[in-house]
Amino acid sequence: MGNDEPDNTRCNDKNQVGDTTPIDRYPRGASSYGLLDMAGNVWEWCEDWYRVNKYRVLRGGAFNLKAIIVRCAYRYRYVPRNRYFHSGFRVVSPGF
Repeated sequence: MGNDEPDNTRCNDKNQVGDTTPIDRYPRGASSYGLLDMAGNVWEWCEDWYRVNKYRVLRGGAFNLKAIIVRCAYRYRYVPRNRYFHSGFRVVSPGF
């Protein structure tokens, strides 16, 4: 899982579907914590800045990117006031 190469059973990458997918489509790609779609599907906005007051950090890659970029550790930047079809955010719950 964690160190395995992405493929069409683990994540949405390389434009294989042509759009985003539901969060439960790739259960084989779940992390040891049970998290799904941490890589591929859409870039996820992060709280930290890439360059203070200019760019925010995005992680995880998007459905239209190649495997080398589609991973949680890959860090990219965008202007936070702009919208993109390939970026979103993850809602976190404390799990009550």
